[in-house]
Amino acid sequence: MQGIKWLSETSQEDIENVGRNFFELSLLYKARLPVANGFCITKNSWKEFLTRSGIKSKIDNLLSQANHESQEALNMMANEIKNVILNTDINPELKKEISEAYNNMNVTTELHSLVNSGALSMIKAGRESSNAMISNSYSEKIIVDTGHIYNIKGIENVINGVKKSWAESITGSILGLVIKKEIKEEES
Repeated sequence: MQGIKWLSETSQEDIENVGRNFFELSLLYKARLPVANGFCITKNSWKEFLTRSGIKSKIDNLLSQANHESQEALNMMANEIKNVILNTDINPELKKEISEAYNNMNVTTELHSLVNSGALSMIKAGRESSNAMISNSYSEKIIVDTGHIYNIKGIENVINGVKKSWAESITGSILGLVIKKEIKEEES
């Protein structure tokens, strides 16, 4: 599984999986404009997290019982889902990919192909950990502004920031839209 995509490797075909904002940022990066190196945790990784952890079946069950007419009920359901996300571990493979990507952020991708792994380890050891910014602005073709998390340092903080970003993308309003979409699909 490729759970992440680097700015340098993102193409037009990846828009659905990385979101338009990340794709457009990748174009700036490839044009050698002053854009910091970075990576995206893909939409497919989000879906796999939901499925492998069992959260998706819990969400589906909650949505099937939801009173979609009550915004208060939808908000309570969103908070319950947020707590489940925050208290669920990311699968080890994705965690490893994120960790490796984070550890490689402060070394340019061109350098990876020029030096052996021992030299690369020495270069990384001599550099301070990267500060990360996490943003989640893409959810099932619904643009949400959940804000950004800035100046994250250290892999555990990055992993927790990813989960927080995922959790913050779940709102009562979005759940209401998802339920209405499913009802329309069932009726047609």
